[in-house]
Amino acid sequence: MKPIRLSRHAQQQCQERGASDSEVLIAIEQGRREPAKQGRELCRFNCAFNQA
Repeated sequence: MKPIRLSRHAQQQCQERGASDSEVLIAIEQGRREPAKQGRELCRFNCAFNQA
C-alpha cells in the first residue's frame, strides 16, 4: 500500500473533530468501506476514546 499522507485540509478537519492523525490512519487501514459522494469511498471505524 502507498504511504498515507494527510492534506492540510484533512489535518484541520481532524483538529476540528477531535480526531488524531493516528485514528484517521487506523480508519483508512482497517475501517469499513462505503460509497460516498462523487464516486469516492468513505472509511468508517469506531475508535475507543483516547486509545489510538
